[in-house]
Amino acid sequence: MSSESLFSVPAEESVLLMHYLDHVFSLQFPVYKPSIVDGGRGWLLGVLLRSKPLHHVSLALSICHYRRAYHQYGNQIDIDLAIQQEKHLGICLNDFTQLIGGPCPKDALDVMFAILQLVFFEVISPQSRFIFC
Repeated sequence: MSSESLFSVPAEESVLLMHYLDHVFSLQFPVYKPSIVDGGRGWLLGVLLRSKPLHHVSLALSICHYRRAYHQYGNQIDIDLAIQQEKHLGICLNDFTQLIGGPCPKDALDVMFAILQLVFFEVISPQSRFIFC
């Protein structure tokens, strides 16, 4: 993996990425049990760091899951998390629009995974009638 495909991740985003990897991904794909011999979920971290739209929608999913699982709605922490969640969704949608509006993306699989994550977000958002915890 080349170092130019990675971008710097702030500490607060690292916490959210780990929450996504440890909790959210296993809820999204419960039958996927990666082998330690095959590198576990390391491939997923590489994909999340390579694709900015996918990175930001995964952060938004992580926040949404955290909010639903651990916080009461309406307190100050929840409001701050909601603002952060919307910020990541906005970045995702902006980057995604630029990605699909230009020439054919180098890795169409990243685009498909980002679309799948956006669908998951719609399913688990607080306005949704589905439960994801």
